[in-house]
Amino acid sequence: MQIMDYFVEKGLTKEQAAGICGNLQYESGLNPGITEAGNGIGYGLAQWSFGRRDELNAFAQSEGKPVSDMKVQLDFLWKEMNTTEPGALEAFKANPNMSAAEASNIFYDKFERPAYNPENKNNRSEAATQFLAQYENNNGSQGAVADNSGGPSGNAPAPTEFNQRLVAAIEKQDANMAGTGYCATAVQRALSECGLPQFMGSGNGGEMDKPLLASGKFQEVSYADAKPGDIIVRPPSANPNDSSVYGDVSVITARNGDNITQTNDATYQFHKDNDRYDSKATFLRYTG
Repeated sequence: MQIMDYFVEKGLTKEQAAGICGNLQYESGLNPGITEAGNGIGYGLAQWSFGRRDELNAFAQSEGKPVSDMKVQLDFLWKEMNTTEPGALEAFKANPNMSAAEASNIFYDKFERPAYNPENKNNRSEAATQFLAQYENNNGSQGAVADNSGGPSGNAPAPTEFNQRLVAAIEKQDANMAGTGYCATAVQRALSECGLPQFMGSGNGGEMDKPLLASGKFQEVSYADAKPGDIIVRPPSANPNDSSVYGDVSVITARNGDNITQTNDATYQFHKDNDRYDSKATFLRYTG
């Protein structure tokens, strides 16, 4: 069962299906078995919580299948769109000519309704546009979206080539996005350019390690082993007035001993002894 195909077969346009997928990618990494990090409240593709999670559990039980089943969750999501959560579907029907980005924004506002974060919303719409492009490149169907946590398969290079390509891609994003403060968007776009789907979770840089690791395509490495092309994820600062209140994600672009240069929408040095957050960083490497 391909997620894009599922919604197209239900009568949505491919742009609208991509808009849904862009949101689900950010909610769960398209992993139906994932539980929300930290509080454990949200669950599944759409990170259903509280009463809606209870309803999902009851629906799965009525179908005689595990709640983690992909088809069960898609059927439940479609049921919600037609009954208790009709806003997105009504908007889709009213405008069959919308773009993938427009569809993503509608699904964000009328179905998911997360705590508003403009960068997160923008990231979802960009992910939707990528889903649409990859779906069209595959002439629809096969390979557009994986059944679990993989996202669109893209055309990622072998691990031996990946780091070099990611360094070049993030340096391009630094030039394009200099000073915007959108570190997660910069890394997301660089990964996309390298043929990988966008494993962004909440969209906050400091939480990007969770969906990256959940994808099975990355593994954690030590500070001593980190090299150019590896990803650095730093947790949020405890100080609410800090510029890194949402954490930070970057790519190592150069290293000479302990002298590490990192890049996202800016280029700066990593300081391993900085107790504020550098010393708590996680280093991730693509393994394919």
